[in-house]
Amino acid sequence: MNNDESNWRPLPDPHREPTEAEPVEKSVRRWARSLVLGDPNVLKTITQQWNSIVGQSVADHVQPASLRDRVLSVTVDDQAWITQLRYMEHEIIQRLDALIGENAISEIRPLRHRESHSEDL
Repeated sequence: MNNDESNWRPLPDPHREPTEAEPVEKSVRRWARSLVLGDPNVLKTITQQWNSIVGQSVADHVQPASLRDRVLSVTVDDQAWITQLRYMEHEIIQRLDALIGENAISEIRPLRHRESHSEDL
């Protein structure tokens, strides 16, 4: 038996509760991976704090919609707000980083929201 085989241990079961304290680095990595999948608690936090992050005048026209792979998609009610978001994106991302963790959001992707009108029915 070579030395590699004598040190072999099975990988821990990710679904089992840890029996001892977990290093902070491991916890942070697991948290970061959860953001890639679009952790609903992170989106909920963003949505709850949105007015204070972007200001009321922006929040009246732009709302968070989804979070996936570090990309925050937002709905906008007018094309002009897409342009405005491009100018504000860096600052908004910095504010989001302060709220939910550094590098949690890499991009803000605006989606045009079309409201239903009675003549469309």
